[in-house]
Amino acid sequence: MFNRFVFYFISFFICGIYATSAQTVSAAPETAGMPQPVRQNGKNVSEKLLNIFEMPDKNDPYYDQKVKIRSEDTFLHELLKSGKDDLSVEMLNDALAGYKRKRASGVADSTAFQEYLTERSNICPECIREIVGREYTESPVTAAGSDSCRAVLESNKFADRQDKIVFKDGKGSVFEFTTFYGGWENLPETEMKVRQEKDPVQSAVVTPVYFPKWQMERIGYFELNGKLYASDSDPEAKKFSIFEFVPEHHFFKDVCTISSNSVNLETVFGQTEPVCQKIVKKEYTPFSFVPLNTVIGADYTAFHQQMCAVSAKQSGKGEAELQACINRIPGEEYVLAKNSKGGVTGGRIDYNNDQNSEYIVQTSYESPQCRYSYLRVYDPDVRDTKLITTGKVGDVYPENNGTGDYSVPCGGGTQSIVLIDGIYYLLTSNADGPERLDEVFTKQDGSNGLDHYCSFAVRRIYQ
Repeated sequence: MFNRFVFYFISFFICGIYATSAQTVSAAPETAGMPQPVRQNGKNVSEKLLNIFEMPDKNDPYYDQKVKIRSEDTFLHELLKSGKDDLSVEMLNDALAGYKRKRASGVADSTAFQEYLTERSNICPECIREIVGREYTESPVTAAGSDSCRAVLESNKFADRQDKIVFKDGKGSVFEFTTFYGGWENLPETEMKVRQEKDPVQSAVVTPVYFPKWQMERIGYFELNGKLYASDSDPEAKKFSIFEFVPEHHFFKDVCTISSNSVNLETVFGQTEPVCQKIVKKEYTPFSFVPLNTVIGADYTAFHQQMCAVSAKQSGKGEAELQACINRIPGEEYVLAKNSKGGVTGGRIDYNNDQNSEYIVQTSYESPQCRYSYLRVYDPDVRDTKLITTGKVGDVYPENNGTGDYSVPCGGGTQSIVLIDGIYYLLTSNADGPERLDEVFTKQDGSNGLDHYCSFAVRRIYQ
């Protein structure tokens, strides 16, 4: 009985059914929203159906509540159908059957109906969320087959969504949505506050809101044609799940999936520079990196010992760990700077066009909030590596840089060296494509600087 009661509370919670309150709801036609058999390949497929509350007589003293339950059960059927959770269907059906048995045996409706409402109200607050979330698959519906999805696609609001929004449903209710990010994986949590328009803002009450998906990745909200939508995307914004808010049920229902398999690269700075046009047209030669032991040759033993010393210093290791590194077979990564490992692959190239070739070391940066790959310059004289853009030992790029200084984009950004018309350039890219093109130059004091030629924007093409 406990498990049965545990499942019932969510029906009460998600639908807002209270035994002590009644709201006037317009009556639906007798057949409206009634569940129909599922068909696959032209054949009926058996499934457990949620029994819908029968249409009450208009003289019924509980007419408004019963009509509301009828509407809510139809909504719940959409969540519970196709065998997602047979137990929930059985329990809800049992509750309705129990009510009918009591009425047939002569129990007064005032008693039987209140007992039915009580049984519905004893279900756990998370079960519907678990039911619809644990088996979630993205909607097969696309803009090609849905007018509402096409409107969302054409508005482009799904990509330009907000972390915070206030929505009025036109019936006197105000919903305030806020998304917070936190935890080790920086995942979102959604908070919904509800109040009436006539009430002060501070009277808003935090209320559970439900999605047909257990864990979001990057979620935001937007309003379109008087409706509230939410869109959840992967970190690279290649695919968006679109949901529409159902105010009366505090639920976001599945609408469609909008995805992108292609991009357009646009020059936003340096439009007249020939080198920028060649990046857009992919008329350049990227430098290929190889195992460093094949490049450094006879000096590789010295390189290995020096990088072990750098690794021990960066990691705060002692003499024992240093010797263990030196004694190991070369070929493993070293800790070259904060959150940075590398030293296995690289090359020798005149990266700054000063007629002298130098060793370039491929490096990866990784922290809980940021991940990118970048290039360091190995300097045998200082027995260490330097940041390619500054020429400083131990430097790394700032995470989520917003100051205008150079940085490599988090979320899979990269640095590469490309050759255009006999000159080497530093190409910085994000996960979708090129972001900027610079030429590195070395100053008299040995530090490096950048001549910035181009900035690019990657525009995804969605469908």
